[in-house]
Amino acid sequence: MELHTEALMRGLATDVFACNTLISMYGKCHAAVDAECVFELMSEHTLVSWNAMLAASIEDGKGEKALWIFAQMCHEQVGADQATYVTAIQACTVLAEQEEWTMRLNNKEVALEIGKALHADTSRQDIASSSFVGSTLINMYNKCGAIIDTEHTFSSLVQPNIVAWNTLISAYVEQDQGETALQLFVFLQHEAVVPDQTTYVAVLQACASLAEKEDTFEMSSSSSITLCIGQALHADIITRGFESVAFVGNSLVTMYGKCMAIDEAEHVFCSYQHTTMSWNSMLSVYIEQGLGENALFLYMQMQESIQDERTLVMALLACLTLSEKEEALVIEGQSVKVMSLEIGRTLHAKAQQSGFICDLFVCSALISMYSTCGYMKGADFVFCVMPYRDLPTWNSMLSACVEQNLGAKALWLYKEMLKDGFTPNQRTFVVLLQACTILAETEDTTNQEGFMHKELALLIGQALHADARYFGFTCDVFVGNSLIAMYGKCGSLTNAELVFSSLSQRDIVSWNAMVSALVDLGQEDNAVRLYRLMQKHIVTHITLTRILQACSSTGSLDYCRQLHFEVVSAGYDQNPSLAATLVSAYGGCSSTSDMQMVFFGILEPDLTTWNACIAGHAGDGDFLLSFDVFERINLAGVIVDGVTFIKVISACARTALVPEGLAYFKSMTVDYEILPDMKHHGCLLDLLGRTGDFKRIESFIDRMPVQTDVAFWLGLLGACTRGNLELAERAFENAVNLQPEQSTPYILMSNIYADAGLQECAGG
Repeated sequence: MELHTEALMRGLATDVFACNTLISMYGKCHAAVDAECVFELMSEHTLVSWNAMLAASIEDGKGEKALWIFAQMCHEQVGADQATYVTAIQACTVLAEQEEWTMRLNNKEVALEIGKALHADTSRQDIASSSFVGSTLINMYNKCGAIIDTEHTFSSLVQPNIVAWNTLISAYVEQDQGETALQLFVFLQHEAVVPDQTTYVAVLQACASLAEKEDTFEMSSSSSITLCIGQALHADIITRGFESVAFVGNSLVTMYGKCMAIDEAEHVFCSYQHTTMSWNSMLSVYIEQGLGENALFLYMQMQESIQDERTLVMALLACLTLSEKEEALVIEGQSVKVMSLEIGRTLHAKAQQSGFICDLFVCSALISMYSTCGYMKGADFVFCVMPYRDLPTWNSMLSACVEQNLGAKALWLYKEMLKDGFTPNQRTFVVLLQACTILAETEDTTNQEGFMHKELALLIGQALHADARYFGFTCDVFVGNSLIAMYGKCGSLTNAELVFSSLSQRDIVSWNAMVSALVDLGQEDNAVRLYRLMQKHIVTHITLTRILQACSSTGSLDYCRQLHFEVVSAGYDQNPSLAATLVSAYGGCSSTSDMQMVFFGILEPDLTTWNACIAGHAGDGDFLLSFDVFERINLAGVIVDGVTFIKVISACARTALVPEGLAYFKSMTVDYEILPDMKHHGCLLDLLGRTGDFKRIESFIDRMPVQTDVAFWLGLLGACTRGNLELAERAFENAVNLQPEQSTPYILMSNIYADAGLQECAGG
């Protein structure tokens, strides 16, 4: 600004050279408005003036504005040179990277159309084949997602320099084609082109991208292909003397982190001079590998002077990671969640002191940290006091609500978000559809409008589906998968099938979601048929888990054994979730010998597997073995939970062992300090109902400390078929009040009246 004042004082306000220099200076200072003022006051504009103004708009991230300036140039018939076209093409790149221009116009499509027109212009002027213009075109096509045009442009270059090679390699990395990027690196060397530091950064990013796709078991092995390639590149980097360059070192740290080679990442990190980005890269590695404590320890070693907003975000994510750990206690008996929350609050205070609290990424990280630590008041506070919000912040708050099972609150926030003028994206719809699923899974009671939760969730889900269609996201595979899952949980199989069949591209999650919907809605045979079609595609442990649940319901032992073979063949036999489901499936097929064989083959069975074993023996009528398994859980040092007692009390109910069942119920509350919920009371009701002990049932109902649901009263109605009209009428009245439209209580009550010889009541 002082230079500008000095120029005015010296009478240089109309000097073209001075004005061009000022425009360029303001552009580099991201002061595009000041640059435009200088430009407008100029008596004449040279090509250099126009180019400087174009560059200023690009520096300010205003791609649309730069293209408007270029159009004005053409209108005034100013002859463009190579620098002009390079800047105009860069404007297309900037535009392609921005959010949607309007709801109906996609920036990438607009940028690609203009970029192709500029490409045609450069071809006519015979400058498209220069490496400078060519590299810019390659980058533009890449950002627009037009990889074929990227390849054609590179092929048209007469003698591509290292910049062009680097741009193409980076394009393949960005398009998630890491393998092609590495092949291009090999070809580059065959062409006698010498790779530079930027080349190695790009190919290390390619390795990191490939590592993310590798199986966890493969990556944990020292023989991982990606790790071997990364180590070979590391050796090349040392040979060429690039190992001490900070941004190369940062890429090595990230690559080793993605390959789960933490020791190598730490070794590289200690071998070069650290920048803020270096510290952030190492913090990111620890967080991605779930090493929250390591990340916080490293953060404490950083000097405050070199910390930036991203550093603080990393520290908050470390708290989040630490909070998600399963260990119950740490130092001095303090719980992990409490400790994480305390550290997070300290970081929150630090953000306020340092001025980072206005950063949107910091606020989003704070919201996520507070919600993961179970402190929604903190998340609400951060969200409410934010001076301004962007879409990712809204998405973070929606995700926080979903994480805490606050589905209704998330849906209310969506309404507020729309009122504030924000346009939802794919992630918004994925989170909101999860909120609908939460609402559908809530214990059914009637709301003020007379809807059951599942009915209400379906109506909201259909409205969200319509919104997603309006905004053009129904073809998105993530949104499609969430729609299938939502419709499945809401009991609308027809809609789930329609969404599944409409997906032009299905991934493994799509198939798993459809299988899950079929299993949840009692369509086990159809689920098995769909699984057979799936086998042409990739099958995961989630697929096998759900299809085994279908086998458990159908009791198909032969198919269960076939699936067991597939589980072992795929190397999933030690997967805790799948092992527990396999135990449960054999139990459901009444094959306790197979069930025990699987159980004893598990190296360290978790509680879910133990619980499945109890249920399996109970289902086979062998209650003594169920009790024996319960005792062995305690001997194994595994801490039982409420589900364990549901299984063991249910075993007592099956064989009408009332004293034993009551003893287990009492032991649960007294010895294990587990508060009984509605399901435990339902099991106890079943236990007493099977023996017709209605006097004790009435006493039990009157003393129940928890709110009853419709399932409880239907269970009581079922028990009353053994003869207690007065209690049956009480159960019927409560069930109908909770769910007036459900037919089950009417059918049961009608049968009870008929059995009691009250045909006139049964008919009414």
